[in-house]
Parts: sequence; structure tokens; C-alpha cells
Amino acid sequence: MKEEFLEPTRATRIKLALAYIGYGALLLGMEFYWSPFMDYVKSLPSCQEIIWLQRISLFFGAFGIVTAFLCIRAAYWIFRSNQFPSPVAWIWNRAKIKRGMIVYVSGFVFIAMAFMMMSVFIFLWHFLDGETIFCINDSCNLLNCSEANP
Repeated sequence: MKEEFLEPTRATRIKLALAYIGYGALLLGMEFYWSPFMDYVKSLPSCQEIIWLQRISLFFGAFGIVTAFLCIRAAYWIFRSNQFPSPVAWIWNRAKIKRGMIVYVSGFVFIAMAFMMMSVFIFLWHFLDGETIFCINDSCNLLNCSEANP
């Protein structure tokens, strides 16, 4: 059986490099701004601090939805092409194409990861009570607490 390889293109290398640069910039920004931001949130009255912490948790939970979408997309292309890595995968180096049962296992692993990410977001959404986070009307008890209005 002849070995097949997936060759990286210049466009996929650029996309992969930009993704790594963006991820590095995000981590660097969090390194410098996360601690002062959390100090500000901790200095707020507890009724407002709860709302900020809930929104921060949902913001990071939303990354799970994006990750789930990317996992579902990867699984779709793996099943469609019956090869791993898929033809649309962003690779940096030449990769040996795998076929057979390992392809299906890889696809189902991507689907399982997507469901785990979505379940984390759904848990955060229900656990953190969207009513107090978005507070549609002005009658929210957390916003009208005695600490905020002495």
C-alpha cells in the first residue's frame, strides 16, 4: 500500500501562523490586564461583583461554543473525506494521511469534545441564572442592594 501525504500550502501556513500570533496576543494581553481588571471587580460592592463574575464566566464559556463549532467542522471534514488529517486542515509540516478505523475514531473524538464544550457552556448558562446577568428590568435585587446605595 502506497503511503499518502498531505502537503501544507502557503495559505494554510499563513492562517496557522496568524492563529498562533492571535492566541499569543490574547495571552499576553491577559497577562498584563487580567490582574488589574480583577482588582477592580473585587473592589466593587458584592452585589455588583457577582454580576461581573457571572458575565466573565459566560464570556469564557462562550469560547467553548466556538471550540465546539470548530470540532464539529473538523469531524464533518474527516467523515466526508474519509481521511485524517482532512484536506482542509491547517498543517505546518507534511503529514501522513491515515485511513480506516482510526479516521472514524478521530471523528467521534472531535464530536465528543464538541458535546463536552457545549455542555460546559449550557451548565454555566443555567447555573449562573441569566435573569440576574442581563437584568432586563430595573427591579433586580442585586443592583438595588444596600452596599451599592448607602
